Order: sequence, then structure tokens, then C-alpha cells
Amino acid sequence: RKHGSNCRMNGGCTLQKKSKNSDFKVYYQSVEGNPIILIKGECTVLAELEELVEFLNPRTEEQTSTMMKATDTMYTGGRIVALLDDKHKILYGTFKVPNPISDRDFVWKELSTMLDDNSALVLGESVEHPDHPEKKGMLDYVRGKIFSSGYHVKANGDGSCFVTYLVSVDPQGWLPPMITNLLAADQAENVKRLRNHFAAKRAGS
Repeated sequence: RKHGSNCRMNGGCTLQKKSKNSDFKVYYQSVEGNPIILIKGECTVLAELEELVEFLNPRTEEQTSTMMKATDTMYTGGRIVALLDDKHKILYGTFKVPNPISDRDFVWKELSTMLDDNSALVLGESVEHPDHPEKKGMLDYVRGKIFSSGYHVKANGDGSCFVTYLVSVDPQGWLPPMITNLLAADQAENVKRLRNHFAAKRAGS
């Protein structure tokens, strides 16, 4: 069963990790025998709302590569498949997993929108697209499925934002429990890597 409904952007999952030096927290949910990974990471990022939204909603290949490589260590490449309008696009990405497991790829549709409460959402879910059909060869990527993935960015009013990252994904194929746990732990760090990216940017300016 899907269990994303039990862990929303602002509640649900069990606390698994809490930083001693910041407000970074990780929430994790899994069901034995279920391949679906569900994680949530949250922390404060020293950046304005508009700056964060622009970074998380890249509109060019170069911007997409910069954003993905800054936030996701498993990302190995990809492209913008289609820019549908100012808020919607379709993306393709490939992701490395530990050997000897086959790497994964995903095709997803993404929405980026500002909300009325001085916050923003960047959300994605898997779709099919004729430019990137699933391949079944022995040496091909295993096509994973994203049930939901994205960021909620809330302005704090002091030049910083509280950012929540939530992802519910079925990696498909065979994965041993140890690898599943490693993937979940790494994905939870995406929001901290986002924080570190903007901290380094400010330090260098």
C-alpha cells in the first residue's frame, strides 16, 4: 500500500534524526516488505523566498543540473523534457545506487507555485512520456516511480525560509533492505544540502 498519506509536509512521520547544531530534522517511514520509501527532511535555509523558488524551479538545462547536483548526490544526469507553462514542466533524470544494483531513472511532471501565505510549493510525480519510454534490457536503468516529491518553502520574515522536503518513491525492481535504508537516509539530506549551498553562496559573496 502507499503510505504517503500518513506523512504530510507538516506532520506524520516518526522523528529519526535531529541535528545538535541546527534545526535540521529527518522523519522516516517504512513498512516491512514494502519497497516504497517515505522520508521528510526540514531545516531553515538562509535565503529569501523568491531566491529559493528560482533555484528550485530551474528553466534551463544548466540551471537544472546545478540545482540537482547541489541537492541530490545520487543524481547523475537528466534533462528538461518539456516546459509546459510557467508553472509546469516534465523532467527526466538518472540516479546512481550502490553497486551491484542497477541504477534508476525517473520521468516526472513538476509544479511550482507561490501560495497566499508567503510560501511556495515545488511538487513532482511520475508520468509517462514518449521521449523517454521505460527500457527492459539487462543493462538499462530500472524505471522508478515517484508518488510525490517536493519542497514546501515558507518565508520566516527575516531573510530566511523554513524548508520541508518530502519524497515518497517506489524504486521498483529488487533492492535489499540495507540499500533501501541508505537511499532513504541520503534523500533526507537533500534539504540540508540545499541549506549548505546557500550558506556557501553567501560566504563567497
